[in-house]
Amino acid sequence: MKFKRIISAIAAAAMMATMAVSASAVKLSEVCAPGDGVYDSIGGMGFFMNHEFAAWCQSDWCGIDAEGKISMTFNINEINAGQLGQGGLGMMGIMVANLPADTDFDVKVLSATFTPKGSTEAMDLPTILAGTTLTNVTGGEAPRFMVRPLAETNEETGEVLIAAAPEVAGWEVPGSFKGGELKVELSFADADVADAPADDTPADDDTPATDDTPATDDKPADKPADDNAATGMGSVALVGLALSVAGAVASKKRK
Repeated sequence: MKFKRIISAIAAAAMMATMAVSASAVKLSEVCAPGDGVYDSIGGMGFFMNHEFAAWCQSDWCGIDAEGKISMTFNINEINAGQLGQGGLGMMGIMVANLPADTDFDVKVLSATFTPKGSTEAMDLPTILAGTTLTNVTGGEAPRFMVRPLAETNEETGEVLIAAAPEVAGWEVPGSFKGGELKVELSFADADVADAPADDTPADDDTPATDDTPATDDKPADKPADDNAATGMGSVALVGLALSVAGAVASKKRK
């Protein structure tokens, strides 16, 4: 009987943790939609600063499309890369402007690559690919995903504010960065839509169409996507909270 109560406590804790995790961020479609002013004003720009952080460079504006995607390509040339310095990387990435304020939005990074000048091979940027949410804080800077060869820290406390990206380690050295092409594609679409595989099933020309076949286009998704699948943090939270509750129940029973 005691075991059953412990299991029930674990289940209850898991449910509470799931509700807390799922409520932490929302889909853009829950707040605005294509055609209204808020949605249509959203867009992104690539950005770059050299190792001296003395000048800001940015790409052209890339507006969000009707499917919730922002596709950005930024050609960082030698003038940008060497501006007021000798070609070292300070930071580069993508920022998203005009998101509704003070709300955590789910976002999926579909691709993030950089092709160094003189190379034909694009390298992935795992630090940007790991991004899952963006928040436009009132009075703050536009939210962004970026890579930095050196971490940004609080000068007084030493706290790490933005971690260094291993994939660009050493690029802060003057002369090590000559520019190249930065490409990032984001999706604010619902996860089940953004992740849906292409339908490669060939059409059967021998099957006659019938008027009695019910339409299924409006059928809602049976299961929402797990927003925490990419990082695994949701699973860790569930297990930790569940074990804590289970331990508390067991301890109480021993008393």
